[in-house]
Amino acid sequence: MRAIAFTLILLLPISWADEVSHDEKLSSESFAERQKAAKGLIEWAREEDSKERSEELYQRYLNSEDPEEFHRLSKVLLEVHFEHKKDTIPQQGPGFIGISMDAAQIRRGLLLEQQGGAQPVPDFGRGVFVRAVIPGTPAEKSGLQVGDVIVSIDGESIAGGIPSDKLKDIVGAMPPGSTITLGVERGEEELEIKVTLMNGKAIPALRAFNEEAVVDQEKAEQLLREDYLRWLASQRIAKRKLEQQ
Repeated sequence: MRAIAFTLILLLPISWADEVSHDEKLSSESFAERQKAAKGLIEWAREEDSKERSEELYQRYLNSEDPEEFHRLSKVLLEVHFEHKKDTIPQQGPGFIGISMDAAQIRRGLLLEQQGGAQPVPDFGRGVFVRAVIPGTPAEKSGLQVGDVIVSIDGESIAGGIPSDKLKDIVGAMPPGSTITLGVERGEEELEIKVTLMNGKAIPALRAFNEEAVVDQEKAEQLLREDYLRWLASQRIAKRKLEQQ
């Protein structure tokens, strides 16, 4: 029996043995050992199917009772699990489409004035004129174009009052990652365009309504990573509450 047991140990994958070794050292009293163990787990997770292995580490994080261990595992997961989850986790911040806008008929009225043919506009305040599309935003990715007129959100008209304020209020109250359907007029066409909102905090405040506005990609990534860590901690809390019921 001893011979058989010894043979089985020899047949275990070396990577699995390495992973166990790294895992045991996550709560070592030595800082250097903890750092080395975390780095080893990241390398182990990336060796093969990182999604499957990162999920294993996620389960260990949920079940760990050692504060130092699950603290280290959260940092490991940020490197190997985050990539697989970032598109599905709840995000915090104001929703943002990625356009500069005017009330549609105000813009049209100005154009008519410039052309010397100003005339009353019967449907004033009907929608929002897209003045600019900010590169790298949901607006650009969804195909919104300069000159489009947004007239509804999820089937609800934004006509009346100041449509641009209505659009900002509705979209800003939605969390990033939400998907909305915009009713859009493009010339004689009537379109429905789906847009998945981004985090408005990734657009520098002073440039958010400027035609030269850009997405701060580093900020956008940082915000997503913060959202992931919040989500990760919430999963541990939810699991503990469930166990106590």
